Amino acid sequence: MFDGEEEIGSPFFGPFTEKHRDLLAADLVLVTDGPKHDSGRPTVSGGARGNVKIELVLETARRDLHSGNFVVPNPAWKLNGLLGSMATPDGVPMIEGLEADVVMPTAAERKLMADIPLDLAALGKELGATLPADYLERMMFHPTLNIRGLQSGFVGKEGNTIIPHRATVALDIRLVKNQRMETVYRRVIEHIRAQGFHVIESATEPLPDDLRGKAIRVIEKGGYDPAKSPVDTPLARFLIEAIERAHGGEKAVVMPTLGGSVPLWA
Repeated sequence: MFDGEEEIGSPFFGPFTEKHRDLLAADLVLVTDGPKHDSGRPTVSGGARGNVKIELVLETARRDLHSGNFVVPNPAWKLNGLLGSMATPDGVPMIEGLEADVVMPTAAERKLMADIPLDLAALGKELGATLPADYLERMMFHPTLNIRGLQSGFVGKEGNTIIPHRATVALDIRLVKNQRMETVYRRVIEHIRAQGFHVIESATEPLPDDLRGKAIRVIEKGGYDPAKSPVDTPLARFLIEAIERAHGGEKAVVMPTLGGSVPLWA
């Protein structure tokens, strides 16, 4: 199968597989996606993390206002406070229950991670970033909470002295084995409410004036669950050996799962 809509969440992939379940019945599914290891060796992973995409908007007035002539709440400060309650400065999620269903790596999976070639210092130097010592475990076995976009007001040549009336943030959350998209989404909503905000789960529902500055609107919600299979089963070993033979006997880099997301849940 070829899926041309992976980057927008594969909205028709699930319904298609359900409709053609008998035709697609198989003992093994091979997905040719994901990055190749930097060593150039053939790379095999046992699955991929899921993903939740959420876009939130907070409004404090009907329009942008002059910052000297008006005294109104700034939505950027309010949204910044909410985001600060969701994660540490290093991006470690603090949302209640976000890791409740997470399964830690088995001894076999820890062995796989230990065998993955990784020069953490060299990678950090290349990226110009400080990387955690548990880099691989966090990438494969823990959910993330990432700010993928943040917008309010104007900067650069368009900058001016206004109080913006709206602030928007786009979040993505990578999910690991046992987590479910809908459950994690609900925990995010519960956290927002716990910070004292009213939540409007509609992009079109009118915003009452008495809720300006007090309501968070969800204007986008999407994603899919993670999928993961063991890489030490007879079928998986057969596949890995076949890939190695196809690469002239070169040993494959075997990863418990991808850090990225692919709609394997269907």
